[in-house]
Amino acid sequence: MTAAEGGDIFTPHKPTGTPMSDLNHEKLEFTVSRELHDDEWDDFLSARPTGQFQQSSLWAQVKASESWECSRLLVRRGGVLLGGAQMLFRAARFGRIGYVSKGPVLAAGEESLFRSILEELRSLGRSLGLKAWILQPPDESTWQEPMLARSGYFPAYLMRVINATLVIDLARSWDDLLGNVNRSTRQRAKQAERKGILIKEGGEADIGLFFRLMLETCRSQRTRPNPGSIQALTELWRAFSPAGRARLTFAEKDGVPLAGLLCICFGSRATLWKKGWDRASGAMHPNEALHVEAIRWAWEHGFQYCDFVALDPGIAEAMLAGRPLDAKQKRSRHLFNVKMGAAPKLLPPAVIYISDPVVRTIHRVVGRVPLLTALLRKATMGFGRS
Repeated sequence: MTAAEGGDIFTPHKPTGTPMSDLNHEKLEFTVSRELHDDEWDDFLSARPTGQFQQSSLWAQVKASESWECSRLLVRRGGVLLGGAQMLFRAARFGRIGYVSKGPVLAAGEESLFRSILEELRSLGRSLGLKAWILQPPDESTWQEPMLARSGYFPAYLMRVINATLVIDLARSWDDLLGNVNRSTRQRAKQAERKGILIKEGGEADIGLFFRLMLETCRSQRTRPNPGSIQALTELWRAFSPAGRARLTFAEKDGVPLAGLLCICFGSRATLWKKGWDRASGAMHPNEALHVEAIRWAWEHGFQYCDFVALDPGIAEAMLAGRPLDAKQKRSRHLFNVKMGAAPKLLPPAVIYISDPVVRTIHRVVGRVPLLTALLRKATMGFGRS
């Protein structure tokens, strides 16, 4: 994008000690776009293993309904898009704070540009007047951690950012995938079918129904719904569904919806993003039927992964180490997803860049005091929740 098309052209900074592998840095063109809609960026992300919906302009459109603004840093060579990072930002209690979720994203073979992008992000953050910004790399990009530390980022102690998830690798036969589902879960899905549970797809007119099911589930789990309104869910549907990137399904009995599931389908990943159900219908096993069907649908449509979005990190660490779960972990709501045959995955940790050196020092100290950390988290306004 050129300045005439609504973007700002950045003059890239020449990093000291830039390796020769960072080819012709002087010929790179950095631009900043503030457009909410950007098909080129979304298509670039969709074609990359590290491209996730949280970096898409579609997601920026959704978050705009919650007062987030967007600036998208893009880098090209010879007019060819090589990568970039989308930063969302808004006012928090202590000033403007930004968030780069699942970014930056680079084309294959262009990893040497990461350092330059971090420098341009620093310039962008300052031009936006950000007090700080949180950055969490894509799920498959753990190689970025050392460079982030050398560039002035450090652990985001105060932010509740998802740092573990459950993933199903769909590159297997359906019989193998189904066989990996917990035996009792498979039996319950079969029982739901025998009891007349049907899976039906929904549309925009059903968003209110789905939100009510989601709200009921949140109340039973003593959590707040996120998104917190029908309007926000509707915005997501309108952004993602036209290109087939959202799917809403319900498990019904005699035409009465008992459970719902909203999936975001982006790139190689089908994310089982939000769900809700009528607790009174538990004996009908609508959730088991709904999730088994969603996994099969993702497999049939050629997705590489099913992502369950989040997992308690303690459970993830125990499973990866082969340790038995303790009594509290066995009661966790995440065990339902574990029984679907999903494998735990620890995500790259979120880091933060703080502009003011004094505040940076305070953050380092506070992050080591649990009580102060808990109090100051209230000022972050839900950063990291998705």
